[in-house]
Parts: sequence; structure tokens; C-alpha cells
Amino acid sequence: MRAVHVLFYEPQSDDYWLNHVVTMFSPPYSHCDIQFEDGVASSIYQNETVYMYPKQFSRLNYKRVSLTFTDSEYERILQFCRAAHGSKIGFDLPGMLCAYLPWGSRRPQDRTFCSRYVCEALQCSARTEFGHLEPSRVTPSTLHALLVGTNKSFLHVSESRMKNIV
Repeated sequence: MRAVHVLFYEPQSDDYWLNHVVTMFSPPYSHCDIQFEDGVASSIYQNETVYMYPKQFSRLNYKRVSLTFTDSEYERILQFCRAAHGSKIGFDLPGMLCAYLPWGSRRPQDRTFCSRYVCEALQCSARTEFGHLEPSRVTPSTLHALLVGTNKSFLHVSESRMKNIV
């Protein structure tokens, strides 16, 4: 079995304004990343493209949910992230904002936002637990709640804040 970590960021009072806007509508998390066993993380930030590089989560306000996958499931997730990074998929601010609205969503193929991206990556595993999710409607906080509510046989939730996990 292989491990994939999903990390959720809870902004502090002096954080970037957009993080606080996100948490006003769907508290407590404003961002999420996916991290592989080798410490390489992948996600996207505003005005950037999908990144994929080794990352230490040194801020204390990250929570981690670890999921176990078979080798083939793990490889499908990893390949999805590599392809998105290689294609330089950009940030979708309107799509992110629509995720918080009850009446609509956007699904452009060349743009994404963090929770949509991580949700789509997890769906690439082909696990049935993720099949019902609509990535363009998922926020970081709803993704956390959905992951914690899934089959506990492949899930570990770290209750403590993260510091320097690799």
C-alpha cells in the first residue's frame, strides 16, 4: 500500500485576504495540497499554474489526512498531477468563487483551483468513495469533511497541527 497525504490550511489573522474570504463561506480551511511519499506536493495558488515540487509544510496551521492506495491507484493519482503540472494548468478564480454558490459551477479544462484539483486527483484512483464527488463544487473545508467521512479502512486523520512533515 502507498500513502497520499492531503493537507488543509487554516489561515491565521494576518493571512492573505482571499484566504479569509474563502473561510467566511466555508470554514475553517482556505487551501489544500496533495503530497506523495517522496515529499513532492502539488496544488495551485491564485495567479499561478499547478505546481509540483518537494515541499515542507512548516506552518503550524496545516492538518493532514493520509490515505492509503494500491500501487496502481497511487500511480494514477501521481500521473494526473504530473500531467496537470506539465500542461501548466492555470488558476480559475471565477471557478473557485462559483464553488461557494448554490446555483452554478465552472469546469474549464485549462483552469482549476486547489480543492477541485485535489478532488480530481483523488478521483483518478478510481476508488468508488470519490466517484460521487463533483470537483468543481468542492471547497477545501468540504473536501476535508468528505475525506474524514469516507471508509476509515484507508484513512488516517492527524489531529495535531502539522510541522515540517515531508
